[in-house]
Amino acid sequence: GLIGGLLDGCEPLGVDEAVREGLLDEELMWKVLKSDKTVSGVLDLDRRQLCSVWEAARLGLLDAETAARLLEAQVVSGGVVDLRRGKRVSVTLACELGLVDE
Repeated sequence: GLIGGLLDGCEPLGVDEAVREGLLDEELMWKVLKSDKTVSGVLDLDRRQLCSVWEAARLGLLDAETAARLLEAQVVSGGVVDLRRGKRVSVTLACELGLVDE
């Protein structure tokens, strides 16, 4: 999925594994999960749907500056999040797919 993980040495760990191994306490776990979700998408409570950052800005859930910063964070951390495909894509492909506006 799009929820990131942590590295323990060279081995990737999911957030749940990091908690079980005592690397994260509950408070830090929620911060990690919140930050991960914020960068991946925005929850539209009215529609009960996860929206891309760009879509959330278009719907007025995010202001343009915040959306731009979140999209920049996505790009530097591996690409624009494509929620439909469940993976990150290049900026060029994201433009072609309509995930962002040039």
